[in-house]
Amino acid sequence: MIDSIMQKFDFVTRRHRDHGGLSFFGDISLLLIDEVHLLSEPRGASLEAVISRMKMLARFPELKDCPIARIRFIAVSATVPNIEDIGKFLSTKNLIANKFQIELQ
Repeated sequence: MIDSIMQKFDFVTRRHRDHGGLSFFGDISLLLIDEVHLLSEPRGASLEAVISRMKMLARFPELKDCPIARIRFIAVSATVPNIEDIGKFLSTKNLIANKFQIELQ
């Protein structure tokens, strides 16, 4: 399990990919994305880069027998105004959206 902010994970994934460290990525099978609503904001660039990089690595022939070839994405957020767009970007076949409305007192 890796727990990281997106900016740091963006740095690590970029650096390891550029220096031949693909074995690190081969074991990743699930990416939990918190605050996915940031994709529509300027600071969502790191998040978009990481997701795109993971999708690209999943298609690498040398990683086809590794868990990353079947990577799954779980995206969570308190507010997601563009859920269909995010679903398309993540290439989801099963888009599940749960809305929890809590009355604040």
